Amino acid sequence: MINSINPLSWWRTAQRIKELKADLVINSAGFGAYGEAIEISSDVQLDMLKVNNEALLAITLAGAKVMREANSTGVVMNISSVAGFIPIPYFAVYCASKAFVNTLSVAAE
Repeated sequence: MINSINPLSWWRTAQRIKELKADLVINSAGFGAYGEAIEISSDVQLDMLKVNNEALLAITLAGAKVMREANSTGVVMNISSVAGFIPIPYFAVYCASKAFVNTLSVAAE
């Protein structure tokens, strides 16, 4: 399980998925920062994208590769938010990050 901006944590999780030959991967990590985007530090917003998007993508791909190699009919389940469908004032980057999750999940089916 991860909820980290550290890519090493993602790599370790991907390795664990491979070791276990997982046929179910659930991505539900994420965080949001509420306020005007220009008032929230770039570092916080970039960290949000790392957790909500980069980590999710890394784990999604790792899980999908393991399942393909095992000829498994497993599932990668990405948990998103209604914020990915409906832009919410003062939650711009979070909403955008969840729209990425929604689009990736549908396109990768």
